[in-house]
Amino acid sequence: MEINRQNIVDIIKKCNLNPNKSLGQNFLVDDKISFKIVESLNVNSSDKVLEIGPGLGSLTHHLSQFNLDVVDIDQRMVDFLKLVYQDKNNIAIKHQDILKTDVSIYDKIVGNLPYYITTDIITYLLLNAKKATQMVFMIQKEALPRFVDKVNQKNYSPIGILIDLLGSATKCFDVKSDKFYPNPQVDSVVFKIDVDIDKKNKANFDIYRFVKTMFLNKRKTILNNLSNYLKDKAKAEKILASIGVLPNARPENICKDDYIKMYSEILK
Repeated sequence: MEINRQNIVDIIKKCNLNPNKSLGQNFLVDDKISFKIVESLNVNSSDKVLEIGPGLGSLTHHLSQFNLDVVDIDQRMVDFLKLVYQDKNNIAIKHQDILKTDVSIYDKIVGNLPYYITTDIITYLLLNAKKATQMVFMIQKEALPRFVDKVNQKNYSPIGILIDLLGSATKCFDVKSDKFYPNPQVDSVVFKIDVDIDKKNKANFDIYRFVKTMFLNKRKTILNNLSNYLKDKAKAEKILASIGVLPNARPENICKDDYIKMYSEILK
């Protein structure tokens, strides 16, 4: 069922499906945008697709021809979508917390993610969605730099490094706040993560976890952080010197490749 500005209020009133602010619910009501998001995912007939947080199904409508699992933490939305798609054997609609869901079977993943849990969800998917080669998310616009900023940029972070270790992230397009009901206070953005399955390995996951520890105290120097990690300042100084990283650099001043070298030296 197409979700648009003309029918959204009627659906909400008839089905008592008012948006839940605590869950960050804002329903996308521009069907052209919904179509563009699904188009960005490049789904083919052989893909097993996961949709996260469907709400009233603005994306589900355009995904309904595919082998689709839909997960929502709001029982009301699950009950509504089960009724709408009761005759579609290719769609499974589940009342689940995405952070407790087995995501290992999916080839493509898409979702409109609530701001308060955006990073947690994307991190969980990158670490656990073993087969997924593409993920497309709509998030609040101000959150995008956290995932795409590079070394020495303001929002350079462990999750951005994890994305670079596994693949790449690309901005697709902006979505104005008036494309939702109710209107959020900020605009949104759609972006895509392309994943190289061969890079989803223990080594890269271990490097990511190491990077996370280096960022726990961002204002400290890399020498201090590495010394605390190793419990050995002399060894930390030797490693940094061997890879050409200045001991007074901060975690955000160190590129992904130098973190890889650093961790490799630790393992020797």
